[in-house]
Amino acid sequence: MGILWFVVICILSLIIWGLLLYPRQTYISLVTLPRDAFGMYKYATTMLFSLYCKRNNMTASKYFDMVVTKKRMQTCFMYEDEVWTFKRVQEESLKIAKYFKNAGYKKGDVVGLFMESRPEYVCIWLGLGRLGVATSLLNYNLRLDSLSHCIKISNVKGLIFGTELTGAIQELVDSGNNNDLHLYSMEDRSPPKKRLTQSHVNLTQELNLIDKTDLDKEYFGQVNNNDVAFYIFTSGTTGLAKAAKMKYSRLFTFGAVVQPLCLNPAKDILLTAIPLYHVQGGILGVTCALFHGVPQVIIRKFSASNFWKQCIKYDATYCQYLGEIMRYLYNQPEKPEDRMHKVKVLYGNGANPAIWEKFVKRFGVKIIEMYGSTEGNCSIMNLEGHIGAVGYLPNLLYSVLPVFLGRVDHTTGEMVRDSTTGRIQHVEHGEAGELLGKIVMSNPFREFEGYTDEQATRKKIVDSVRRKGDRWFRTGDILMRDEFGYFYFKDRTGDTFKWKGENVSTAEVEQVIAKASGYKGVAVYGVEVPGTDGKCGMATVSDPSGKLDIGKLSDTVLNYLPPYARPVFMRICGKDLEMTGTFKLLKVQLQKEGFDPNIVTDALYILQKEGYIAFNHILYKGIIEGSVRV
Repeated sequence: MGILWFVVICILSLIIWGLLLYPRQTYISLVTLPRDAFGMYKYATTMLFSLYCKRNNMTASKYFDMVVTKKRMQTCFMYEDEVWTFKRVQEESLKIAKYFKNAGYKKGDVVGLFMESRPEYVCIWLGLGRLGVATSLLNYNLRLDSLSHCIKISNVKGLIFGTELTGAIQELVDSGNNNDLHLYSMEDRSPPKKRLTQSHVNLTQELNLIDKTDLDKEYFGQVNNNDVAFYIFTSGTTGLAKAAKMKYSRLFTFGAVVQPLCLNPAKDILLTAIPLYHVQGGILGVTCALFHGVPQVIIRKFSASNFWKQCIKYDATYCQYLGEIMRYLYNQPEKPEDRMHKVKVLYGNGANPAIWEKFVKRFGVKIIEMYGSTEGNCSIMNLEGHIGAVGYLPNLLYSVLPVFLGRVDHTTGEMVRDSTTGRIQHVEHGEAGELLGKIVMSNPFREFEGYTDEQATRKKIVDSVRRKGDRWFRTGDILMRDEFGYFYFKDRTGDTFKWKGENVSTAEVEQVIAKASGYKGVAVYGVEVPGTDGKCGMATVSDPSGKLDIGKLSDTVLNYLPPYARPVFMRICGKDLEMTGTFKLLKVQLQKEGFDPNIVTDALYILQKEGYIAFNHILYKGIIEGSVRV
């Protein structure tokens, strides 16, 4: 007892000493101690899982096959009225591996996957991975040049597409792009009406011919933990869509991230209504089933009016959200289903702080907001559900953790360095700064593999942040940390903004508009609209001659850009656009002026279903007051 009392007295003395000398800091440390201890424990479990997979040279198929031995006939996926057991998922993935091996595909090849969400989607990349073939996860909203660009930069050899997207593939073939591409169709509800190219294969029919009893359970290729599993596309903050490499080592870090959510395979069911080409749905969702044995419901497309009905139908206890999904759900008329479900937790990223508390009270769920990016090495999580925060880090350890909030020059976008030391200036709590993550290539949580574009990779790295020669990843996101260690998302830097849950590359949109307008000066940027999340797109086109055809421009925007990337507002400027000293378009003033006709004297237009129509004070007032939706 003597030693115990001695320890207690020492701890109490330290607390009293701290309260006398540093009362505020000590109080905060005591208040956040339980939270920080729990967070560090959960972080340790994720690290152990990831390190186990790295040490044992795990790939997705190897780990999944281990899970299958324990859960062979248990439910892996539910889709519409279908139930997919772990055994069936394994068999379908082995069929994929066998077919593509016989077709001559080998380790290092890349196959594109262009399909809406369904269980076959997972089986395809799981099976290709058995050969060491990487899968390029293509956004099914992309069309023509945008789709062709993603196919080219990820060096796709063959493209598997769902027949529900035959029209988009037909457009691609007719455009003359990617003529050397081998096409494989996976039937949805009906086969394609005709062969799109000479090399077009009905993959569904071919897989049905493979005997399930003749599947080799051995691995078809010498695949290891350091091989590329996916190419996932991110707009980043510096231009056109970039293909981010995701190795198996990194895949398992994402698989580890869901462990702190405490899903119980025996009691919980996860419902995923967000796209499987996105990291949130396709990795953070799917790995719950593949690696942790939690049954997952895959919904083809999100529907705000059917969401809670689907949760009730499948007895879902966990769900995922992305971007504006929370707002779409909250804006639905109140109905009994709002509380008839069994959902305990919604997790994801992009929660709207303005409706967060109201959402929780109305639907009776906990919101766990996450922060991270496809290619980035900074991930934090708000396990407590603290309103508005994207995550937290312990105050006592913040100065030694591999994260850093650095001061940014908002005019140039460059990091601000101390004039004496040459190091990046750190912002204090309460100030906003760009989040940086220290690059440690030996640590799967801290790796930055970069993109297929080396120049784009270099732009995302800044050196000598804390010490001379250290290398850090620039997230391009502006965050603020409060005195309790909570982080709050404030804005995105550079040439990207988020609209309808998707990152929009302004450079890509600018290229499309410039082509349609006769390569006039074009600036695309995000503007805030009251009552919405993120920023919607606005474009300013230079037209000193006054000859711009707004009808032709409307047709191009509607045909060549996915819905979320189409500028909602268009400004036609009667003079040349201002440029910086390095001949870059100066967008800051345009962004400040926005779409306010009281400020902007140039012609303004708003996008409707039929194209752009003239924008006026009445429409502006309606948008500001919320009676007109964008």
